[in-house]
Amino acid sequence: ALRQFGTDFEMIRKLFPGRTRHQVKLKYKKEERKHPLQLADALVNRSK
Repeated sequence: ALRQFGTDFEMIRKLFPGRTRHQVKLKYKKEERKHPLQLADALVNRSK
């Protein structure tokens, strides 16, 4: 989802019914701490 939408948490939320924007953002923050290189790669190499 990050490769497709970047950090547009509202658009990402639509892919996960039952999740709030806040929950999606918390997951992003958690992944940012645990896997910073993979997250950076997903954002840099976004699909168009």
